[in-house]
Amino acid sequence: WRINMLISGIGAVVTFIVMLIFAITKFTSGAWFIVLLIPSVVYAFSRVHHHYVDIAHRLSAAGLRLKRGERHVVSALVLIDDVHIGSLRMIDYAKSLGVKWRAIHVAVNPAKVERLRRKWQERVGEGELTILESPYRQLIEPIREEVLRELAANPEGYVNVIIGHLAMDTFWEQILHQNNAYIFSLALQNLDRVVVTTVPYQCHHGDHNGNGNGHDKAEHAALPPEVEPKE
Repeated sequence: WRINMLISGIGAVVTFIVMLIFAITKFTSGAWFIVLLIPSVVYAFSRVHHHYVDIAHRLSAAGLRLKRGERHVVSALVLIDDVHIGSLRMIDYAKSLGVKWRAIHVAVNPAKVERLRRKWQERVGEGELTILESPYRQLIEPIREEVLRELAANPEGYVNVIIGHLAMDTFWEQILHQNNAYIFSLALQNLDRVVVTTVPYQCHHGDHNGNGNGHDKAEHAALPPEVEPKE
């Protein structure tokens, strides 16, 4: 192995000398770019390696042990825009968790609030529906503030934010619909003790039976604000 190391060392020195001569003689002909590129690439790879090492240290559980029998209170917040099949699926999922839950609606359109309350009583008839005022038609900030209030009410507990996602059959159909689930996940990911769960609603062609794969009211989860679903 020593002979191999010696050969590799000699090769590295010769390569460096050739590169140095090339850089000096061809510097003005474009070699300056290579002279700058190689150290930059080496530095970038070094920073990436340092990042992974740093993350590994942060995630290390050395010296720690999971406390047996310790349980924390979990509360669920279901984000709804309307009461449709997709909303009912999210509520059904929240109920299946066996934890305290309530629905959250941001009133970016105050004119539809009373209709939403009526549909809630007709189609859900249980649980709490919280209406958050949003005079400037913001979505992220009111929800973030509500999550922070829920965290303050349960200092040792977790908050599970449940978000719906309309899954279409084709890519071009998918891009026509708003995908707020990803935006909400990004907005809440830096909050400690907050878990974001996405509940998909598959909207397939030809399904109109309301069994979880139909168009029905679920379209409204991702329609532009000016488009209202039929009652």
